[in-house]
Amino acid sequence: MSAAGSASGGQVSKVSHFRRRALPSRAEVRAAAADSVLLAVACLISYWLTTRVLTLVYSVSKDDDALGGMWAVVATVFLFRDSYNQSLAAAVSRMAATLVSFVLCAVGLVAAWLGLRAIRPLIRPPESPSPNR
Repeated sequence: MSAAGSASGGQVSKVSHFRRRALPSRAEVRAAAADSVLLAVACLISYWLTTRVLTLVYSVSKDDDALGGMWAVVATVFLFRDSYNQSLAAAVSRMAATLVSFVLCAVGLVAAWLGLRAIRPLIRPPESPSPNR
């Protein structure tokens, strides 16, 4: 087949669909490895504190302690940040969210308590005096 009859008119263009990313430098690999080790140590410490040390104060069961340890590891992973400022900002925002949640829960409990006190006379009729024998 001749070049004149081809769809490209005889010109072949080189199309690169995917660009290869450069490999990370040794310093970046070392920094990532150090961050990973630091995160693993932080997770290990939080799990140990939750399952061993806090159980000395209060423990329901071993299963609950293990579950608490797993949640402590999840919280550690989500709170782990590279710099102190990011960590401080994350801690402050989560503390604020916890405070708002506590206030909403307290308001709900007070409302439920007041509601039960108001409904109690409707549920339980007043006791009638017993006749003397």
